[in-house]
Amino acid sequence: MEEGEALIPRHGGYRNLKTFQLTELVCGVTAQAKAFEREGGFTERLYRVRTAARKHPE
Repeated sequence: MEEGEALIPRHGGYRNLKTFQLTELVCGVTAQAKAFEREGGFTERLYRVRTAARKHPE
């Protein structure tokens, strides 16, 4: 390898790699799941919907 030559050439095409796309997807889903859990998760959401429905019947 010559001096000044990078181990991985600068091409900018990493966003097209399937592994990068999969990593982005997994990170996004993980962040959404953590936010969902911070809000109380599925059970808490069901409770809030049921409570709201009882307070404001149609």
